[in-house]
Amino acid sequence: MQRENVTIGDTWLEPEELCYPHGGMTRRAKAICEGGKLRVVKCGIPDTFFSIPAKLGAAKGFVSSDESGFHFTAYKPLAPVAGFDRNGNLVR
Repeated sequence: MQRENVTIGDTWLEPEELCYPHGGMTRRAKAICEGGKLRVVKCGIPDTFFSIPAKLGAAKGFVSSDESGFHFTAYKPLAPVAGFDRNGNLVR
């Protein structure tokens, strides 16, 4: 039984069933990225009701949706965390 992509506007998401048969756990989506450009991203299976983990090249993030379509949001790099060196001195 062939499943069709979920389509919202110009964006689409392949069905979740494509993740399971061979254990690849990946599917594709055409999503709106930052800057409004449409790109194809690699997605997994939903980890929450609201988002799907995804990758665009080396950038990791998630795909979410609203009335305008699917959107890819990249995770922002974390700021360095202060810690201590082996002598107990604060390192920033």
